[in-house]
Amino acid sequence: MDSAKGKKRTLERKRRELMHTRFDELQALLFSSSAGSEEVGNRAHGRRSDKEKILVRASEKIQRQARLLEEIEGMIALTKKELDTLKNEKLELRNDKTYLRNEIHQLREENRGFRADNLWLWQKHKKEYEMKIGLNGENSSKGDIEMLSNLQPGDH
Repeated sequence: MDSAKGKKRTLERKRRELMHTRFDELQALLFSSSAGSEEVGNRAHGRRSDKEKILVRASEKIQRQARLLEEIEGMIALTKKELDTLKNEKLELRNDKTYLRNEIHQLREENRGFRADNLWLWQKHKKEYEMKIGLNGENSSKGDIEMLSNLQPGDH
């Protein structure tokens, strides 16, 4: 029986040592300033008081971390919402850009058509004017003929 009791005592002592080590590690993490370490490190109140302070501080830190996590998750949600909004705006702008490019293309084609029509009208007007001058060549002045020869499409 003594060996069973001795084995049990040894296991319990190892468990307590491990617990003390874990509390010391937790204390080092929670009380990084020297003032905090001295407060908990003061053994006048005993090990139980130190453990209580360590557990209270750990609980407070966990609660602060949980609140911080909630705030960060809220910011992430807002950022995702803003990202979705920006993606939609980008898509709308891309569609507008495509629409405007098509409009520019159509306007250029329409402009080419107007230029062709203007050229045709100018040439027709020039031929009619030349025929008028040719029929009445004696009535036309030298200035009219020079003006006609200097006419270019787009001149009025």
